[in-house]
Amino acid sequence: MLRGSSRAYGGAAYEAMIQLVCEAAGLDLADPDHARGILTEFMGDAKDADRITERIGQVLGIEPGTGPPEDIHWAFRRFLEMLTSPRPLVVVLDDLHWADPALLDLVEEIAAASRGAPLMIVCTARGELLDRRAKWAGGAVNTITLHLAPLPVGAVRRLVMHLLGGREIAAGVQDYVADGSGGNPLFVQALVAMLRESQQLRLDEGQWRATTDLSGVRAPPNIRALLGARLDQLGGPERGVIERAAVIGRQFTARAIGELSPPEKRDALAAQLRSWSART
Repeated sequence: MLRGSSRAYGGAAYEAMIQLVCEAAGLDLADPDHARGILTEFMGDAKDADRITERIGQVLGIEPGTGPPEDIHWAFRRFLEMLTSPRPLVVVLDDLHWADPALLDLVEEIAAASRGAPLMIVCTARGELLDRRAKWAGGAVNTITLHLAPLPVGAVRRLVMHLLGGREIAAGVQDYVADGSGGNPLFVQALVAMLRESQQLRLDEGQWRATTDLSGVRAPPNIRALLGARLDQLGGPERGVIERAAVIGRQFTARAIGELSPPEKRDALAAQLRSWSART
């Protein structure tokens, strides 16, 4: 299984596919010459290996020039088909509501032209994708569209139990999360995290207990307000790190944050990131 995702803040047109190729071949694009050699070696003596490597390499920025869209689409399709020869392949593409139109065209083309390959493409997207493309993937052969409903209360309770490490939970906590989240799994995760960070939920003698009467605590009305409330609870140094990370985007490195940090704050950066990672 390979996974790629589109980014809210933009990026390359084929960003998700670039991630797939890098994961499959083990590429580090920070060293183009080395990545070029690894990709060539990975392709081996596969049919049309040189042409596929050149076209995909151009998209990855490790080969000079650019190819026409039809050649790029052909190369990505052949790359995935090549990976299915030893065993079936599942490709997961997340957040396609942020995808560039070129990527959406590519996914449709691969689905239509690779019917003979043991390949499954699983795409996740919010409803606004269909606002942009009302008929995207609709009616295509061998495609299924699933509209996900909110999680039922029982599933929310199990998710809360999982998020809290399977430990015993005091009465009322799971119901509060179920009512406040509306069955949105991202909201469930963020709401549980907020309760822990605010010390309204604390582990006491092996059981998670509410430190206040949750029936009188109003949950934030939406995920944006909830995430804002979590940010407001952070101290100055932690918030500064997150703000600099947000400038970079969803994926970032400690080195990149360090470059954006004042010199006097760089020594403490590694410890702050470890602390942040441990809590999230």
